[in-house]
Amino acid sequence: MSDRPVVSEVIVKAWCEILSVSRADITDDANFFELGGNSVGAARLMTLVEQQLPLRFPLHVLFLDGSLSSVVAECERLVAAQ
Repeated sequence: MSDRPVVSEVIVKAWCEILSVSRADITDDANFFELGGNSVGAARLMTLVEQQLPLRFPLHVLFLDGSLSSVVAECERLVAAQ
């Protein structure tokens, strides 16, 4: 078994922390900014994820789409490509 953190778990945990929610569903297409996120929160999300995963957080996905499902999918793609 790998010691690498599961991409979706890392992102969901950070997402919940930033948005001050107890849980989030990666199939939910709710927009980060419509849920109360802002540019400072986006920067914090990026930092939290980059501290735990071997990737450069795709901030553009958060600003263009904003959904947790899109962010998770892109981060999983980035990690798999390494």
